[in-house]
Amino acid sequence: MKIFHGSKEIIEFPKILPSLTSSDFGTGFYTTPEYAQAVRWMHVAARNRAAGFISIFNFTLQDALDVGLQVKTFTTPDEEFVRFVCKCHTDAYWEHGYDIVSGPLPDDRGYQDFTRFESGAFGEQELKKRLSKRDFSHQCLFHTAKALNLLKFVGFRRIRLTW
Repeated sequence: MKIFHGSKEIIEFPKILPSLTSSDFGTGFYTTPEYAQAVRWMHVAARNRAAGFISIFNFTLQDALDVGLQVKTFTTPDEEFVRFVCKCHTDAYWEHGYDIVSGPLPDDRGYQDFTRFESGAFGEQELKKRLSKRDFSHQCLFHTAKALNLLKFVGFRRIRLTW
C-alpha cells in the first residue's frame, strides 16, 4: 500500500524527532494513505516557501505483524480512541508501547473539540457527540525505529506553492 508524508523537504529516510507539540498518537513519523491529507500537512509544514514535497512510501501491515511489531489500529473515534488521543495530548512523556498506531484524524473542528474537552469546557459524552458530526481522514504513526525500517521510499512529488 502507498502511504504519504507531506513536508517542506523530501523525506527519503524518515527519523523520529522530538516534537514540541502534543500529537494524536505521540512522537514519531506521521503518514497517511490519503494523498489529499498529505498535501494539507505539506501546506502547513512548507508555509512561506516556494515548494513543498509529498514523500511516497510502500508499506504493508502484514510485514509489521510478521516481524512481531506492536500495532494498534483504531477504526472509529470511539471511547478508547478518545482516551488514547487525550492521553497523548496531555502527557508528552507517556509511552503507549506500540510501534505503529493507525486511526482517524479529526478535521480542524474535531481538533478544536478535543482542545476544548481537554481544557474542561465539556465532558467526554459531549466530545463523543461532537466527534460523531465531524469529518475524519486517516493517519498512521511510525513510533519506533523498527517500524520505520518497514517503510520503503518509492519517490516524491514536488508541489509549487503560491502565497
